[in-house]
This record gives sequence, structure tokens and C-alpha cells, in this order.
Amino acid sequence: MKMKQKILNSLILILTISTYCYSQNFDYYKLRSSSINFINRGLGVVNNNEPYSILPPFGMAMTVHKSNLIPIKISESPPIFHISNDSIQEDQINNRTEYLLYLNNKINLDSLFTNAINGSTKYQTYVKFEEYYTFKFNNKDFIVFRVTERRYFSNVLYYHLILFEIKNEKIVASFAFIDCPEITLNCFGDFNFDGNLDFIDWKKNEEKISLYSLQANKFIKQKQYIIVKPTKKQQNYKNHYDDLFNYSSIDKKKTKWFYKL
Repeated sequence: MKMKQKILNSLILILTISTYCYSQNFDYYKLRSSSINFINRGLGVVNNNEPYSILPPFGMAMTVHKSNLIPIKISESPPIFHISNDSIQEDQINNRTEYLLYLNNKINLDSLFTNAINGSTKYQTYVKFEEYYTFKFNNKDFIVFRVTERRYFSNVLYYHLILFEIKNEKIVASFAFIDCPEITLNCFGDFNFDGNLDFIDWKKNEEKISLYSLQANKFIKQKQYIIVKPTKKQQNYKNHYDDLFNYSSIDKKKTKWFYKL
């Protein structure tokens, strides 16, 4: 009986391992990377309310001239403000008036998102700053913001990231990343251990997960990538609903990574 039980346990173990190997789902934690300590700095508070409570609950302006710029406090120290329109421009695809003010550094949001590292979009100036973090990497200081769209009638809530490298209270480099997975900063790390800060680009409804590496103040797309496809549950959902989500089942045969996943 003991021998039979051992054989049965071995078969169960083999089945479990093989199932894990061939149906492994993607997760940032399964990637090897040096750890980064992200420090949540919180957002500025106005009269015990969240910063964007000072904007009207609903408002659509026909032209930019009918919209006023309002400073939204993101941080008290150092002083960071989102200079925001008090309404959305209905007849404009893009809007070059909104910007982020960090001390004396002014960053135009429309330009930042139009030239995003992992894509290009022309309507992301209408964003809402959700979270603000600082971290160090290779003795360099960085700030990262998580933002969402505040454009009305959007069916899908997109998350985007803004990254600044700071030196002597000046922004020496600024980057934007569009369509990032929700509530995570694990997309940043050193995933190939070359000493450079990397970004994992895992977009909704896309099969390729790409890697960008920060080299000489530029994020360069690398040759390595991970191929993912919908899981059975995701595919079933996709067959019935027109929605966007991140594919997670790794296709190991088509994946070209630094090591076996």
C-alpha cells in the first residue's frame, strides 16, 4: 500500500508540474528582477477632499477659450501642480494647454503622451493624477505618477504612467507609458540584469509583451519579448463581450526571452 501511495503521489506531482509548465500564466512576479522600493508620497489634500473635487462634476466646453486653467495640487513638498482645464474640450482631439509643474519645471502633458514610449495617443492630456511615488535606481532619483483618463463617455478605464528622472531639483528626463495594467508598478525593474532600468509593456488585447530599456536617457525597445494569448476563461469572455483585458497565458514556443519561463 505504501508503494502504491508513493507512485500515486509521484503521478500527481508530475501532472501538477506539467500542467504548470504548459499552462503558465504571465505575472510580473514570475520575472527575475532586482527589487525597487517604491515610496508612496500620496496626493495633495484640499479641505479634506481629494484634489480633483474642485473641478465641476460635469462640463463640456465647445472651445478652449471657454475653459479655465485651474492648479490641482499633487504635492505640497516638493510643490507639484497639475494645471488642469475645468472642462473637457468637446470639439478638440488634443489639447496643448494642460501641463505639470514641478518646482520651476513645466512639462506639457499633450506633448508627453503624444510621444509616449510604447505608443502614441493624442487625447491623454485630459488625465487625473491618482498616485505619486518616488524611487531610486542606480543612485538616480525618479518620480512616477499613475494617471487615469478623465475624458467623459470612455467605456474603458485606461491607466498610464509618467516617469521623471530628477537631479538637483530639475527634471532631466521625462517619459510617458500608455495603457498599463491597473494598480501596479512592477512593470519597472531590471529584467535582464544589465544595470539599466527596464519597462515591461503589457497592453490590453495584445499578444506581445515587449521590453524597453533606459539607455542614455532613452527607452530602447529590446529584441526579447513574451507572447501571450487568452486563457480559456478569457477567450470565452471575449467571445461574448466586446471588452479589453490583458492576455495572460504564455505561449512558450513563440516567446523569445532571456531565460526559460
